[in-house]
Amino acid sequence: MRAFSYRDARGVAVIGALSLYLGAMLWYARFHLLDDALIHLRLAELLLTHGFVTTNGQAVSFGTSSPVFLLLTAGLHAAIESDLTTKAISVAAYLTFVAGLVALAWRSAALERAWWLALALATLSPMGIRWLSDGMETSLSALLALALGITAIRAETRGSLDALWLWLLAAAIVGTRVEAILLVLVASATMAARSNLRGAAALAAGGATGLTILWAIFGSILPDPALAKATGLAMPAASLAGFATSLAGGMGFAVGLLALWLAGAAINFRTRSAARAVILLPNLALLALWCIVAARGQFVQGIRHLLAPLVFMIAANAALLRAVDFRDLRARVATAPRQALAWTVAGVIGLGFTAELVKFHAIVESRTAAFLEMRALQLAALEDAEGIAWDVGHLMYFTKAQVCDVSGVVNGRQAAMAPESQRLANCLQRDVEFVFVTPDNAAELIERSGSRFADWPVCGQYLFQNVSTTSPHFLAVAPARAAQICPRLRGDGSLIRATAQTM
Repeated sequence: MRAFSYRDARGVAVIGALSLYLGAMLWYARFHLLDDALIHLRLAELLLTHGFVTTNGQAVSFGTSSPVFLLLTAGLHAAIESDLTTKAISVAAYLTFVAGLVALAWRSAALERAWWLALALATLSPMGIRWLSDGMETSLSALLALALGITAIRAETRGSLDALWLWLLAAAIVGTRVEAILLVLVASATMAARSNLRGAAALAAGGATGLTILWAIFGSILPDPALAKATGLAMPAASLAGFATSLAGGMGFAVGLLALWLAGAAINFRTRSAARAVILLPNLALLALWCIVAARGQFVQGIRHLLAPLVFMIAANAALLRAVDFRDLRARVATAPRQALAWTVAGVIGLGFTAELVKFHAIVESRTAAFLEMRALQLAALEDAEGIAWDVGHLMYFTKAQVCDVSGVVNGRQAAMAPESQRLANCLQRDVEFVFVTPDNAAELIERSGSRFADWPVCGQYLFQNVSTTSPHFLAVAPARAAQICPRLRGDGSLIRATAQTM
C-alpha cells in the first residue's frame, strides 16, 4: 500500500477547509428563500390536498415554472412537513452538483480536469451558493444540464438501456424547465453530428414526451409565469439587455461561467478537438434561448434563468477538451511570467470573492429577516380572507388565503395573458383584507382605489435586497383585522405615511 504523502495531506486539508466553508455558508443562508420557492411550497400543499396541480384549490392551473420540482416538493412535504421543504431539495441538488463536478475532475486529467475544478470552484462562490441553493429548481436544472452536456459529446447508444437513459434525461429536464427543450434539441443535433442517430432520436423522443405530458395535464406547454412575463412583441435589444443585467447580478460567479464557456469554445475551435459541427452546435444553446426570449418579448430576471444553458455549454466544451493535446499549450505557458500571472489572477479572484461575500451577506440577511418575521406573525388567521400582492409567495404560503396576483403568475391563464392594468382593476373589485406592496405598488393602489387603502395600518416592513437595489415591501391589513394579525403594530403608521417616508 502506498504511503500517505504530503500531497495527499494537502489535498485532504483543502477539501476539509472547503467543506467547512460550504457548510457554514449553507447554514447561514438556511432561511434564504426566493418568493417563488414559497409559491411552490403552497402549490405542493394544494396538490397534496386536492390531488391535482392548482393555485386556488378549484381548477387545474399551470402556475408552476417547474412541474418536476413541484412533484419532488410535494413528495418530501408529505413525508416531512416543513417550511424549508423546497430549500432542502435545492440544497440536496446543489451538493449533488458539486460532488458530481469533483468526481468528474477526479476521473479526468490535464485541461479537462482544470475545467471541472474551475466550474466547481465557481459554484462555491457566494453568488453561486446564493443562486444554486435559493429554494428553487435552479440547482436541479443545472445538474441535469451538466449531464445533458456531457451526454451530447460522449454518450454511445449500444442498446435499449442506453436509449432509455437518454429518453429519461430529456423528459426530466423538460419537466424541470420547459425552455430546456432547446438544450435537448441542441444535444440531439450534436449527437446526430457525431453519427449517433439512435441516441439523437432517443433524446428527441424524450423531449417530445416531456412536452406531451405537460400538454396532457395543463393543456399547454408554456406555464402561466412565462405568459405573464412576456409582452408577445419581439424585443431583441431589450431581451439582450435583460440577459446582460441578469449576468451582472451574478457578479464574479457569472463572469467565471462566461470565461469558462468562451475559453473552452475557443480552445476547442483552435485545436479542432472534434468536427466543427460537434463543437459549434452545443455552443449555440444560449443564443437559442435568447432568440426565443427575444421573439416572445419575455423578461428575464436573474441569472438562474441562464444557468442551465451556460452549464450545458461548459460541460460540452469540457468533455471535448479530453481530446486536446495539452503539451503545446503547457509549453507556451511555461515561457510566460507565470508567477506574476498567478498573483494577478489570485488578486482579481480575491477582490471578486470579497465583493460577492459582502452582497451575499446583505441579501441573505434581509431575506432571512423577512422570512422569519413573517412566519412569526399570526397570518394563518387570514386564511378565510383575500389579498392583493405583486410578489405573492410569502403571503400565499403563510396565510393560505386567496391572493390576487397583479403580476399574473398564480391566478390562471386568463389573468396571465391580461395586461397588468387589467389584472389590477380585477383585483380592486375584490373584497380584500390585506395587501403586500412596494412603495410604488402602494401609491398605485391608493391612486386607483380612491384612497381605499391609505389608512390601513402597516403590519410589517420587509427589505428584499438584491445586488444593486433594495426593494422595501409593506404588509398592510384592514383596520378591523390589524389587532388580530399583528398585535404589536409597527411605528410606520398608515400605508400612505409609510409609503411617503420611503419614496
